[in-house]
Amino acid sequence: LSEAFLYYNAREMDTTGDVSVATDIGSRVRPAIESLAKYGLAQEQYCRYNDKDYTSKPSEEAYTDAAKRKLIKAMNVGRSTSAIKAALAEGYPVAVALTLCESFAKASLDGYVQMPTEVEIESLYATADEEKPRHSCHAMVVVAN
Repeated sequence: LSEAFLYYNAREMDTTGDVSVATDIGSRVRPAIESLAKYGLAQEQYCRYNDKDYTSKPSEEAYTDAAKRKLIKAMNVGRSTSAIKAALAEGYPVAVALTLCESFAKASLDGYVQMPTEVEIESLYATADEEKPRHSCHAMVVVAN
């Protein structure tokens, strides 16, 4: 499925002011969910990912294909492990957004990510006037296999 299609439309639907289709600073979960409900999700062949081009609107063919895969319903799931497991057990995918520390970028090629250091974890809770290391967030979908 097309990451580029979802990325473009999530940014287009974001009304916060700092995210737009003209910027490549990421997107947010809520507009992504709203995009999936409104447009659906195109197959990769209709809107290929290109890290050099994030401003081109997907083709009408991509929107036509995406309409076959619209999100029907989205619900909030509690943050507890038991709530997430219950949703997964019922067959629902669960979207999560995680704050990533710099150590995430050092993931090995076999898919293993090292645990954040104590300094990185503590910096997540620094007060507003303290200098904080740069962090980012990453959205993922968890599914039961």
